[in-house]
Amino acid sequence: METIMIMKNYVADELSNKVYHLHKALEQAQKIILVLEEENKKLKKIADHILSESNKDPAVAA
Repeated sequence: METIMIMKNYVADELSNKVYHLHKALEQAQKIILVLEEENKKLKKIADHILSESNKDPAVAA
């Protein structure tokens, strides 16, 4: 019976460890997503600006 408890505790510890690491990985992924979203906004502004400038002056589009 003691062996079963040891095995259950081992499995519980391993699962807890995996959950912890998955949680940390998810936090990092969320931070990366926020940075990428901000960069995407900046790039969209730049693209919109270039597009509006090219609509004003056809020479800019060349």
